[in-house]
Amino acid sequence: MDVSALLKQIVQYRIQQGSFDDFTIDNATGVVSIARKLDFDRRNTYQMEIVASDSGTPSLSGTTMLTVSIINSNDKAPYFTPTTQRAEVSEDAPIGTLVHTLVAVDPDVASSESLDYAATEPITAVDKNGKEVGEMEDFKDMFMIDRSGKVFVNRRLLRDSFAVIRITVLVTDTTAPSIQQGEGLLIITITDVNEEPPVSAYSIYAANTPGHIRYRLRVEE
Repeated sequence: MDVSALLKQIVQYRIQQGSFDDFTIDNATGVVSIARKLDFDRRNTYQMEIVASDSGTPSLSGTTMLTVSIINSNDKAPYFTPTTQRAEVSEDAPIGTLVHTLVAVDPDVASSESLDYAATEPITAVDKNGKEVGEMEDFKDMFMIDRSGKVFVNRRLLRDSFAVIRITVLVTDTTAPSIQQGEGLLIITITDVNEEPPVSAYSIYAANTPGHIRYRLRVEE
């Protein structure tokens, strides 16, 4: 066999386009390999143009299209958006009042029903004067968070003692093969209710005009 015939049997391969640097090809064997970590959420399909060329003179080549589809895997933890969420509720809100609905996302789940919410420690509070409340005070069960992320009043609110309550919250992906959780913070401000009626004070004094009485009215709370 002459040299030119041998050269025609030597084929080299290359990726012409479509790999986005995520795949490489062995020039001699044509084996396509992963070059770096793939991400379904970044790109889930590749259309790569593969060129095969011999070493003859002139060189002859052919092309083919290689389609690679990426299968999604549940590898991302859920997270709150925003990380710190805020709500307000009136001090006279009855038990069972909906205060807030927590919001979290997970790029790997198709439905929000796959996410479970819960409260966890630390749970802290400050009184109406901005002073930190001690750990032994009874405020940690004033609010209840159900699995869907809804936050309810759980018992009578006491703003004078607990004006702001900070609850550490967790969101868990129930479909993940291993535990995947995100952590956030819910700050609930309990607004004041005017519980004391206003007190009226007035004074009567004589006017210069006969038959008329003038008075001054002052309202105090």
